Amino acid sequence: MVKPLPLDRPMTFQEYLDWEERQEFKHEFVDGYPVPRWAGQHQGMAGASTAHNVIAANVSRMLGNKLAGGPCRALGSDAKVVAKTGRSRYPDVTVQCAPLDLKSPILDAPVLVVEVLSPSNTWFDQSQRLEDYKSIETVRAILFLAQDEPRGELWSRTGEVWARREFGDIRETVEIEAVGAALAMSEIYDGLNFEANA
Repeated sequence: MVKPLPLDRPMTFQEYLDWEERQEFKHEFVDGYPVPRWAGQHQGMAGASTAHNVIAANVSRMLGNKLAGGPCRALGSDAKVVAKTGRSRYPDVTVQCAPLDLKSPILDAPVLVVEVLSPSNTWFDQSQRLEDYKSIETVRAILFLAQDEPRGELWSRTGEVWARREFGDIRETVEIEAVGAALAMSEIYDGLNFEANA
């Protein structure tokens, strides 16, 4: 039997982990409460949009191919990260270069996180997730990608200083020095025809 969601009080992180193990769908942990991973992603519907899935799959494949044979691994949206803010997140793609704990649901040393943002919650998602990801000491790069047009934003950390770069041209290349990978915008958005779906 699935434990009901305790809306009368915040959960502890361990309560959340125990509760989520028995759930059919993934939940992030935000300010003491579990939140469905796809809440608000596509006009209130469960699950991500097709465009979201295509972009995430493209990035995961590209990073997996480029990092093959090295110490870094690209993982999909089932990989959980925990921020110093106390929130846990499921990035769409995460890269970790340290050895993986194969028994843990949590990545302990993510280096790069990638999020595909929905049109309905871009500002909230980006601002809160940016705060969370920046608080993780091992994270050196954060890539946000729009799903309704070829547009991205890369945050890169050198020491304690974060630098931001925007991408808005399908002919550009996103250089992610933290993992030594270059992602062509044309490949990130491969398979999507925005004009046909306008």
